[in-house]
Amino acid sequence: MPAAPSIAAAQRQGGRFPVLDALRIVLALCVTLDHVGVFPLFAGVDSSTPLGRLLVHGWITVIWGVPAVIGFFVISGFCIHLPFRGDQEFFVGRYYARRYARILIPVAAAIAVWRAVGINQPLWGPDSVLWRSVL
Repeated sequence: MPAAPSIAAAQRQGGRFPVLDALRIVLALCVTLDHVGVFPLFAGVDSSTPLGRLLVHGWITVIWGVPAVIGFFVISGFCIHLPFRGDQEFFVGRYYARRYARILIPVAAAIAVWRAVGINQPLWGPDSVLWRSVL
């Protein structure tokens, strides 16, 4: 049985644990499927029948987004901070520049897509796209 990778081994591999990356993918998929709600194949199923109840409630029980979000962010926090542990000098400005670039570029792209499809929600204020959406 192979041994679990150590933190030192992960740092030699560029600070990555492949099993954690795989788990993050599974958790992100669970969050996405939870946002969809009932699987489209089961959307028209009569949940008053035993088989229908099993299909609909079984799916809702297996795909649960809240714990998946928590797990995803805990693992992501570990993966983000792993390269910065140790005796290396920590550059705060470079760290925040990388983090904000990784966050703000996809947000800007999402807002551009929203505008392109005709959603004209304001960018600032209490009813803005940043407060009243997934963003």
